[in-house]
Order: sequence, then C-alpha cells, then structure tokens
Amino acid sequence: MDDALPVEDPETELERSNGQFTGREPVAQIPEPAARDEEHQAAEAAARIEADRVLLEHLRQRGFTGPSYLQFESALVDYALPVMKKWMRTGEIFKQCRQQGRPVHAREGLSQRDRDDRHELASLTVAHALKHFRDHALIKAKWRPTGDWLF
Repeated sequence: MDDALPVEDPETELERSNGQFTGREPVAQIPEPAARDEEHQAAEAAARIEADRVLLEHLRQRGFTGPSYLQFESALVDYALPVMKKWMRTGEIFKQCRQQGRPVHAREGLSQRDRDDRHELASLTVAHALKHFRDHALIKAKWRPTGDWLF
C-alpha cells in the first residue's frame, strides 16, 4: 500500500490558469479521519494476529514449556491479574461468568472484601485459568490467534 498522498502537479495548475498565479496551492487528497483510523486499526489488528500466530507456533514447537513459555505466561498474568481484581471489586466477574455459561452466585459483601483477600482469590483464579488455557486451548489446539475457540 502506497502511503504517499497524491498531489496535483503545480506546473499543471499553472498551465490551467494561463500562466497566472491563482493563489491555489497543490491539493493533497487526504482520506477522511475516520477512514484513516479504521485502516490503521485494521492494520494493527492484522499485525497483532500475525504476531500471535508466530508466537503460538514458536511455543508449540517447544511443547509449551521452557523460558519462552514462562515469559508468555508471565505476560498473561501481568494482564489478567489486574483485570480479575477489578472485576471482583466491581462485581463484573458475575456478569462475565454468566455470559460464559458458568454462573457464580454473588455472596453478600464479596465485592467489599479486604484487598488482600481479593488479591489471593484473583491469583488463585488466574493460576487455575492459566493451567486450563495451556492444557485445553494451547496443547489441544482449541484456540486460534484470532480469538476463536474450536470446540
């Protein structure tokens, strides 16, 4: 894809004006901001999916073990733990579980629990989820970099 913006030739503009300066400068055809944003977002998403595909293949070739997998797992924890703690604090976890067909019934005061309790429960939940993701999604190849699950 050519990123250069087409610009009218200044000499052509001068010829059209019979050699007189019209005060018009060359006009660049700039796409609408929304179109640029959508193109940029689409390109970023495609690049992310490709990078995930390459990473997945790299990890698969190593049996989802070793330093590369530990680094990958660490990145997942760095993302998942704060999300899980926030969902527990706000009660969003109940909605998310229900949407996944695994309803959990709220107990009085869960969202008000001590911060250390939430951290411990979130850590245990993420640890369990990592094992499940590795065993079922990665090793059994039921997950794709596009986010699709194959059941």
